[in-house]
Amino acid sequence: MDFFRRFLLLMTLPLLFALAAPVPDTKPEIRIGVLARSGAAKALEQWEPTARYLDGALPDYRFRIVPIGFDDVTMVVDNALVDFVIVNPALYINLAVRFGVSRIATMKYRNPGGGDLSVFGSVLFAKKRLNGPQRPEDLKGQRIAAVHVHSLGGWIIMSRELRERLGTVSKAVAGVDFLGTHERVVEAIARGEYDAGIVRTATLEQMAQEGRVAMEDFTILGARQYREFPFAVTTRLYPEWPVSKLEHVSRTLAREVALALLQMPASGAADGAAALAGWTIPENYQEVESLLRELHLPPFESYGQVTLAGVWKNYGLVILLVGALLAAALLLWARASALNRRLRAKHRELELNEEMFKGTFEQAAVGLLHVTTEGGLLRFNQKLCQMTGYSCVELGTKNLNELIFERDLSASLEQIEALKRGALGDAALQVRIVNRSGEQLWTNLTVSAVRDDSGQIKYLIMAVDAISHLKTLEQAIARERHALSAILEMAGDGILGIDREGQHTFVNPVAAKLLGYEVGEMIGQESHRMWHHTRSDGSVYNADTCPITAVLREGITHRGDNELVWHRDGTPLYVDFISTPIVEEGGVVGAVIVFRRHSAPEADAGEGPV
Repeated sequence: MDFFRRFLLLMTLPLLFALAAPVPDTKPEIRIGVLARSGAAKALEQWEPTARYLDGALPDYRFRIVPIGFDDVTMVVDNALVDFVIVNPALYINLAVRFGVSRIATMKYRNPGGGDLSVFGSVLFAKKRLNGPQRPEDLKGQRIAAVHVHSLGGWIIMSRELRERLGTVSKAVAGVDFLGTHERVVEAIARGEYDAGIVRTATLEQMAQEGRVAMEDFTILGARQYREFPFAVTTRLYPEWPVSKLEHVSRTLAREVALALLQMPASGAADGAAALAGWTIPENYQEVESLLRELHLPPFESYGQVTLAGVWKNYGLVILLVGALLAAALLLWARASALNRRLRAKHRELELNEEMFKGTFEQAAVGLLHVTTEGGLLRFNQKLCQMTGYSCVELGTKNLNELIFERDLSASLEQIEALKRGALGDAALQVRIVNRSGEQLWTNLTVSAVRDDSGQIKYLIMAVDAISHLKTLEQAIARERHALSAILEMAGDGILGIDREGQHTFVNPVAAKLLGYEVGEMIGQESHRMWHHTRSDGSVYNADTCPITAVLREGITHRGDNELVWHRDGTPLYVDFISTPIVEEGGVVGAVIVFRRHSAPEADAGEGPV
């Protein structure tokens, strides 16, 4: 689940940073997030020398590399878990538009033919074989391997080229699978598992140099030639990755880091990044922005389209102002009507007011109604009927107290009483309206009073605006924060998440190591069958009597001491555990299990394993 991935990253990043620093250091820590396009280990290997170079160039700070997966970049930046970020240009533009990150330098890398390069592209290749594909057009009905939907060189750039040559890619080819890293794509093509693959330029040459593949085993489809660009390429060229600062980073620190990077030698301390030749002044990423707009990719999913979200984003303030003016006009009209009654003939006054009122009242975008001080409905518009689900005849028989949810009724009555006393000129409150089907609809209820010449209230004017979508969003955020807070408080040595069927949804490295597995091996596997399957006497441990997973049935927290679980190699382990349910909308959707190895199992185990 996306929630557990975000929770795990939010929870473990600070812990990993602390564990990685054995000697206390009072220097401010500057975290540089790096897109781990080839995995976290490779990213650390490539970029740690850059951090060490910056440690020396800026001795007042301590720099740390934070590998980030494609799917976690937005969450990491949104929560300011890093200070600088190095990602591909497509992700940079998305982050710049959404979170205000700003580039300070652009990567450059070595040209084997001499000089430096600050551009890259994408290469489409296939395993060389008789009657194999020779051009991109030959891929109709074929299967393609790519890196990731957010990988610029490993998919996005090439998707534009394929669309120009094949039309709609999803209809032209048999399928596109995303394998996660560039190396996996090359290896899959080498094994003949796909008809063609997509990786960023220089990947094939680098793997060939390392002896992992041979260039002569592949055919480059639609190859292009560019002056002073030595790598196999199928597409246009785009500017290299930028390093960018987040909004919370001061300009002074950003300038110091940028200057240090620009002065970084092509060889030396920062040689770990593959073929990195240093940094140059920020490139112009307009061509990448045009690419994303053309493909309607984030942050330009709605580019060229008129959507409600887009209208609200661009004209929300105007809409609010118009709504406020409309409400003010309605109040002014009501007061003006009261003054004009003394100057006009009764019949003419009623005709004129009715004509003016009808246009505003019936065409209003919100529910409008006139109510007596006792709650009787004098008049209401069609919008209110639509909101409540009642016909005009049915609604006319209702009292306001019947429409407002009982838990919100007392607060509403207090506001109306304050209006009656003159303590308030008007009132605005959030209440739930109960519709014809018994469903609760959150609304903003604005109330004002129409008084006669003596100051007595004749009736109340109410405007009802539905806000259920906002309340739903607030409740979803509150649930997510509550779940995250509960799990964080229970954090121990080993942490496992299971769904309602008992299958692992997330596993932290400590838990996986304790049980003898890799994290990836445990995801999706049934927890009880994997490590809690047998009693100490060798008999089968029925899952229905398991105290750890009982939380899924009972919905209450279970704790246990000295519980027997099993290592992958069959070694018994004794642990203390807490199993806590995850509840959404009144139902158990999973559980979080926190456990640590029991300190002295022999002393109090009762019976040992056989």
